[in-house]
Amino acid sequence: MAGWILLVIALLLFIFSLFFAFSSSLRVSWEKHFHKRKTYKVLKYFCDENDQLLLNKVYLVLEGDEERPTYFDHIVFADKYVYLIDDFFAEGGIYGNTCDKTLFVRDYHDKSNRIPNPILLGEEKRERMEKTLGVDPKDHMFVSVVVYNDSLLVPPGIGKKEQSSWFLPVKELEKTLKEAEQDDVSPLSHQQTEALLTMLKEKS
Repeated sequence: MAGWILLVIALLLFIFSLFFAFSSSLRVSWEKHFHKRKTYKVLKYFCDENDQLLLNKVYLVLEGDEERPTYFDHIVFADKYVYLIDDFFAEGGIYGNTCDKTLFVRDYHDKSNRIPNPILLGEEKRERMEKTLGVDPKDHMFVSVVVYNDSLLVPPGIGKKEQSSWFLPVKELEKTLKEAEQDDVSPLSHQQTEALLTMLKEKS
């Protein structure tokens, strides 16, 4: 009898371990599949509630583009800033120096991969946008925003919320947008927004 009890316990432990292993993989797969959609839903809600303009899947020919245009997942024209937004997904944790051209991602299997620094890539695209449209960087009109998945482990030294550059999880996106729109800076005029849209249409 004791042998049967031990066998049942062992079997239950085996089933539980399999379920745990597969459930972790399923969670990661689910998050990867829906991360872009989740970011879009947050932005759509924010823009609808605050009467802001949201553009999605934007291709623009910016300064330095020779072989192909620059891509943005989303662009939000708000009252105080124009947000240039890219989605970023990675499994596990990210680490390294934010000033370096590459960062490291360590997955749940303890494998490390070197990737292009998404923060610098976003800031570089923002700078080329400013040059192309003749916008003075000191005006802080554009904000580079890289939105990563909520499960990604990000040390405090890599997470970023500066006036012109953000690297933040999707769960903090709406709150951060609302806070930024409270900044004590002059709002974009209707004429400025229309001029920017016209130039972007010409570059798209």
